[in-house]
Amino acid sequence: MKLLMFFVLPQFLSVSARGSPTNWSHDDGAVFFRHPDDNLHPANHWSTAPSCPGIKFIENLVHTTSSAGTSTAAAIKELPLRQRASGHGSFAAMKLLMFFVLPQVSKQKPCDCFKSDNVCLVTLPCPEACIESFRVLLLLLSGDVERNPGPMSKAQEEQLLSLQETVDKLKNSHTILQQEVNLLKEKQKQSEQTVSTLEERLNKLASELDALKQKDTSSAATTEPQLTAALNELSQLKTRCDDAEGRSRRCNLLFFGITDADKETWAQSECLVTSLCSEKLNVQVESSRIERAHRLGAFDPQKCRPIIVKFSSFKDKDSVLSSAHKLKGTRVAISEDFPISVRLARRHLLDFARPKGTPYRLRHDKLFINDKCYVFDAALGAVKEKDT
Repeated sequence: MKLLMFFVLPQFLSVSARGSPTNWSHDDGAVFFRHPDDNLHPANHWSTAPSCPGIKFIENLVHTTSSAGTSTAAAIKELPLRQRASGHGSFAAMKLLMFFVLPQVSKQKPCDCFKSDNVCLVTLPCPEACIESFRVLLLLLSGDVERNPGPMSKAQEEQLLSLQETVDKLKNSHTILQQEVNLLKEKQKQSEQTVSTLEERLNKLASELDALKQKDTSSAATTEPQLTAALNELSQLKTRCDDAEGRSRRCNLLFFGITDADKETWAQSECLVTSLCSEKLNVQVESSRIERAHRLGAFDPQKCRPIIVKFSSFKDKDSVLSSAHKLKGTRVAISEDFPISVRLARRHLLDFARPKGTPYRLRHDKLFINDKCYVFDAALGAVKEKDT
């Protein structure tokens, strides 16, 4: 604060002049007083102005410069009274008298200078000059101002180049991002068009479905009896087909556990069956009584394929099957050939009978336990007792 007062106060109370002299002419020994506030001028306050015969107010200060000057003595445009009394002078509106390359220049700002024999002459500086000094002091007090900046150092140049490269990269990245954003906008527009098309199709399908529902509701009353009759007829046909398939398999037997060989012919399979019947079952079966005998499925060295045999008569088949108990304890077994529906029913019936621990008898697709007959209902998926 002391430093600020040291620089600012002399600007307000400056007596005498600096720079080239300016000639003033006055007749008497009056003191000329220049004040920035024109409200103190006697012309504005005749009734309240004090009587000071020794003080005269300067209104139109006209000063001349030395012959080496470059501008006229008078102002090109007359300044208002408030500005004339503020100490600005008229150098900012002067015209050059000399050629523009000949005038001397200076780093110092031009200022008004006064010369007088009267030691009581007081000149007040321009407020702009005071404010300028105050601004300079505030800048210096900030501590981050270089008073005599020179050329940039190498580190500063490298930093500036690095910043320039960073800016260029950011510009390129911005361009790429803008292109990607435009591409995304196009894709979004296409997606919106596709979604709108799908919505139209969905609305159309919904309307058609509603129409079909209304039509089905109206025709359900007439079609339901027909559908029930068709389902009953289909069930009867399925039963008849299963019965016909079972009758076609009545003379068939399946032999399990007979040694298998790759590329085994039907004749070899037939020979294996006849040998088994004569040696293990003591039943003589001639080749003429066997219509065909062959393996089921493809050869697998890890498994033994069964042999299906079709006898020419049911009696021959029944005689072999009745002797199948003699194979108990061996790896060979004999069973009847049933349709798929019958095999499924027999499997469920066996699963139903074994946990009970009571004697049972399974014949075709019927299970007999304690004089009760059980069958498998495919529609319900469960075993139930058959009504007698």
